[in-house]
Amino acid sequence: MGFAGTDFVPGEVVQVFVNTRLSQPVAQVTADADGRFTTTNAFTLPDLTGNNQLIFVGQQSQTEVTATFAAATPPPTNPLTEGT
Repeated sequence: MGFAGTDFVPGEVVQVFVNTRLSQPVAQVTADADGRFTTTNAFTLPDLTGNNQLIFVGQQSQTEVTATFAAATPPPTNPLTEGT
């Protein structure tokens, strides 16, 4: 799973949680000189269904931002029809 963020303190470490801050962060990124970050393949998405939240918390500013996403299991592929 990847994500992007803006408006954090330049150089700030941002911790990323899934659904609750009571668990360990699933990722940690550092904002650039403009307070932005972008990452791909930051972590493997746990086994989730339905609506979920990514919670971003700036360590210095304590700014908390949430983003809601829907987790869905892709349908199984049929090797006989794949690519047709």
